[in-house]
Amino acid sequence: MNTNFTKLKMQDAIKTIQNNDLCTLTLCDNGTPFCTPIIYDSDCYCGNIKLTFETCVDGKLSELIENDNNCCCQLTNRCNNKIEVITMEGTCEILPNENTCPCLHEESCYVTVEFTPCQITGRCYCNQRRRNTSCCNN
Repeated sequence: MNTNFTKLKMQDAIKTIQNNDLCTLTLCDNGTPFCTPIIYDSDCYCGNIKLTFETCVDGKLSELIENDNNCCCQLTNRCNNKIEVITMEGTCEILPNENTCPCLHEESCYVTVEFTPCQITGRCYCNQRRRNTSCCNN
C-alpha cells in the first residue's frame, strides 16, 4: 500500500467537499461506531462550511443524532492518479421541520440534518508506482 501522502490545504479540502455530494457519516451507537453513507448539499460562507442532508424522521439515524450529536464524516475523491481523503469532525443538528408529508398530509416523513464541522483534515495519496512523483501537488 502506498503510504506517501501530502496534506491538503484547507481551501483545497473545502473545494473538494463542495464539488462532491457523497460521504460517510459515523455516529456512536452505545459505544459502537455506526456508519452510513449520506448524500449532502454543502453551503460555504466566510470560510465555514456546513453539510445538509435528509433522513427519516423515525429512523435510526435521527435517534442516534438525538442521543449524541457528535459525529465524523469522511469523503473520498478519486481523480486520475491521486486519492483525496477528507475527514470532518463535528456535530449534527436536526433542523425544525417546516414541511408536511404529501403522502399522509401530516408532519413530514423526513427531517433535515445540518452537519457543522469543527475540524477538517485532508490528505492526498499518490496512486503512481514511480518513486519521487508529486502527483498530489497538481
